[in-house]
Amino acid sequence: MAEFEGLPLKIQQLAEDQLNSLSIRFCAVGGSQVFQPDFVLVTTNRILVLTEQSIGLLSYAAVRCNLDFQQIKSLTVEQTLWQKLTYQSRLKIETAQEIYFVNGLGLPDAKRIITLIKS
Repeated sequence: MAEFEGLPLKIQQLAEDQLNSLSIRFCAVGGSQVFQPDFVLVTTNRILVLTEQSIGLLSYAAVRCNLDFQQIKSLTVEQTLWQKLTYQSRLKIETAQEIYFVNGLGLPDAKRIITLIKS
């Protein structure tokens, strides 16, 4: 679990723009902490996955997905053998049009995200 105030400033600004004053119920950081991590934010009815990318010296924040819970067809947690050993996972978010993956989430964080979305 991550604190919203601890996320990079560009990610915070993009999240506020995308969420239109919805309150954030849960934050998590997935992927590599050094190389372009994914930032997962869950509100009462949306999941927002943001990433910070770099092109040369230019750094920017981008939206990987911004989904209403109603758009989500299925949510699953997948684990390779290595991920099981390191207590990490991959969250699979499936909609009618696309499949999104968030790699490197802590297993408790992935399970908490699924619980919040399904409740």
